[in-house]
Order: sequence, then structure tokens, then C-alpha cells
Amino acid sequence: MPTKSTPVSQRVREFLRQKPPLTHIELDELYRTVATSERERHAARAALYHQAAGNPVSERNNPSMYNAIRLTIKYADNEFEDVFLSLPGIPRERILQDIASTGTVDNIISQLKQKYGAETIEYWGNVAQYRTVDQARKGMNKAKDRDRTCRLCEITNKLRQNAGLPQVKPKPIQASHIVSRRSTFWTILDSVEKAGQSIFSDSGVTLIKQGLKNDPFHSDEQFIIALCAEHDSLLIESLRKSAAL
Repeated sequence: MPTKSTPVSQRVREFLRQKPPLTHIELDELYRTVATSERERHAARAALYHQAAGNPVSERNNPSMYNAIRLTIKYADNEFEDVFLSLPGIPRERILQDIASTGTVDNIISQLKQKYGAETIEYWGNVAQYRTVDQARKGMNKAKDRDRTCRLCEITNKLRQNAGLPQVKPKPIQASHIVSRRSTFWTILDSVEKAGQSIFSDSGVTLIKQGLKNDPFHSDEQFIIALCAEHDSLLIESLRKSAAL
């Protein structure tokens, strides 16, 4: 529990991580919670900017962990607003793993194809990756039950309400992983191979299952959000752009 002696940046971090994923961060609430003076208000705002993906300050400093994201939300024709949304602590490195420019996941797949054959990996690898949804399903269902509607559609309607515009019907939701299941799956396969186990052996498969079960970004509802397809693409693309800078 943060106290008055806790650095403001740490108070901001705890404030953000205690929020459900993609909670709209109002600066007034942040100040009331973490700041006791005008000086601390300025420090809190600076900490938020530093810890938020999609923000010029964080992009210059390349923080190792994102606790918020700054998104530009379109809420009407030619009407946009930048908002800060909470994140549950997402390592920049985990996002980089799934960006094509880093080549991490693609390199792993390429190495496995060389070892086991392209047809084998393309078929069995894709089938196994698809099946990992079974291990994540509990967390995915919890996330959908928690959110019920697209988190960003809710914020869009809030902005429309503030502008005196009628509400729009939220779009159908899906359970979206902040860190993609694809990068998690192939990175775990790579770790099994580096441990000297074949991914096609019983011992290797056991390690894969344990890795997926123990990885919170794959199975924990804290890192899964209910989003419509449009806003899922917006979130993931914004995270990737920030991490790649």
C-alpha cells in the first residue's frame, strides 16, 4: 500500500495497475489519489506520461513496462480525443516479440522448420497454437464476464455523451489478449527446444503445457480484455507502434 513517503511515480504505477484493464484515467481522480501538493500533481502527470504507451515522453525514454496507453478515439465524424487508459503492467519486450520488424517469432518458426520440416511445423504448429485457446478459455470467459461490453465502445459513448451526441450500440465483443497468444506460444516452444527437449516428445509437450499454464499473459484474465474487432486492432497496433520506437 503506497504511503506519503512512497515516490509519486510508484504511487501512479500502483494506481494504474489496480484499475481494470483499459479503464479511462481521469487526471482529477489521479491527482486526488496520489498527489498532496501542486508539486506532486506535476510529478504525477509526468509519471503518467512516462509510463503510457503511445505517448511522446514514453517513446523517447523506452520504458521497460507500460502501465497505461494513450489512444486517439474517434467518437464521431471528424471528432477525435486522446485518452489515457490503464494497463496491468505490460513488458515492452513481450510486445516486441510479436512485431514482424524484430523477427523474433518469425525466426523461431524458421528455425523449427529447418529442424523438423516446413510442412510439419506449418500443420502441427498451427493446429497446436489454435488449441491453446482451450487453456486460455477460463481467463477469456472471466474477462468477458467482467467487461460485458467493449471497453473502448464504452469510452466512445462517454465521449459522445459529453459532446451531446446520441449513444451508439456497442459492437459484438471478443476476448482479446493484450500480448498475443501467437507470440506466447512460439516463444514457449523456443524455450523448450533451448532446454534440450524436442517439442514432439512427451517431456517437451509437458513443458509446453506447463509454460502456457504458468504464463499470465496467456491465461490470466488480468491480461485479457473484451473488445470489438475494430478496437482490438486499434489497441494492438498502438502498442506495437510504441514498442517499436
